[in-house]
Amino acid sequence: MRDQSETSSGGAEIDELARDIEETRARIAGEIEALEERLSPAHAREVVVETIAETKDRVADTLVGTVEAMSDAIGDAASIVRHRAARASIDLVATVRANPLPLVLIGVGTGWLLWDLWRARDRALDARALDAGR
Repeated sequence: MRDQSETSSGGAEIDELARDIEETRARIAGEIEALEERLSPAHAREVVVETIAETKDRVADTLVGTVEAMSDAIGDAASIVRHRAARASIDLVATVRANPLPLVLIGVGTGWLLWDLWRARDRALDARALDAGR
C-alpha cells in the first residue's frame, strides 16, 4: 500500500494541475473574446474610420506644408524680381547718363514718326473735305 505522504502529494499535484488547466482555460477564453472583439464588424469599422481620419490629417498637414513652401518660394522669387528690376533701372539710368546720344536719337525718331502720322491724318482729312466739297 501506498503511504499517506505519497497519496497527499499525488492529490496536491492533481489539484495543482487542475488549477493550471483552469487558469489556461480562463486565459484562452479571454484571448478568444479579445480576438472576437478585434474581428467584429464594429471594430473593423472603427479601425477604418480612425485610419481615414489619420490619413486626412496627414494629407492636410502635407498640403499646408506644401502651400507654405510654395508661398515662401513665391515670396523669394518676388524679392529677386524686385531686386533685379531695381538693379536694371539703376543700370538703365547709368547707361543713359553715360551715353545720352542714343536716347536723343530715339526721341527724335519717335517725334518724327508721330509728326509724319499727324501729317498723313491731316492730308486724309483735307482730301475728304475736298471730295465732300465737290
